[in-house]
Amino acid sequence: MPGLRMGYVVSEADLAGQLPGVLPAWPLSAPAIAAAVAGFGDPSHVAAGAHLGHLHVAQLAEALAATGAVPMPSDANYLVAHAPGAAPVLLRGGIAVRDSTSFGLPGHVRLAAPKPGEMKAVLTAIAGLAATTDGLTRQA
Repeated sequence: MPGLRMGYVVSEADLAGQLPGVLPAWPLSAPAIAAAVAGFGDPSHVAAGAHLGHLHVAQLAEALAATGAVPMPSDANYLVAHAPGAAPVLLRGGIAVRDSTSFGLPGHVRLAAPKPGEMKAVLTAIAGLAATTDGLTRQA
């Protein structure tokens, strides 16, 4: 659950037993736990949200690739792409984007799958990248 910074792992017992030693011990709030429990109680809603997220990420990847950016494969509700110069341009356009330099990926951006009502604006902003950044591929 991205807004709550919550997730879960399905793994072999040996691997699961090692996780507490490498994960931060951040407690979850009661509302966060309640949201997770409610989510598990509605699998069709979870499946529909995952399907929509995958569709939106695929659309983002296609739009970014058309500008010369190089999106990385993603099974999450976000993607990372090599797109030098894109972050400040998208931010100025009101698009939620993360410069991935702090992740050790200079020249990369991270974009989350937008809500359905925001998708058109995000795709329009991405389409404008090639013109405003003088071509992403030339900056690579």
